[in-house]
Amino acid sequence: MTITSVPVEVLWTSPEEGGRKTIPQGNRYVTVSRFEEDRETWQKEAWSIVLEFPTSPEIQGNPARGQASFLSATAPQDRLRPGCIFELFEGPRKVATVKVLSSPR
Repeated sequence: MTITSVPVEVLWTSPEEGGRKTIPQGNRYVTVSRFEEDRETWQKEAWSIVLEFPTSPEIQGNPARGQASFLSATAPQDRLRPGCIFELFEGPRKVATVKVLSSPR
């Protein structure tokens, strides 16, 4: 199975809402995701997401645009469909909401 990469918009959760103190500075960010389908089991069965940014989120600001893919080729690639919204977590803390903008390229 191949890994799908899709264009996304990432809305970082503010520190006041429990998010990160700073927006990521690098061009690559990897963490766990929570999809609506996994709401009950995500802490035990979460899929890691890789975000790649042409320009770092720190420079782009909030929201930031980039490409998203699952870290694993065995992940449910079909979930990365246009209009899909999922959340990113660092441990129990929600750090961002991600929206898939269009189909894979």
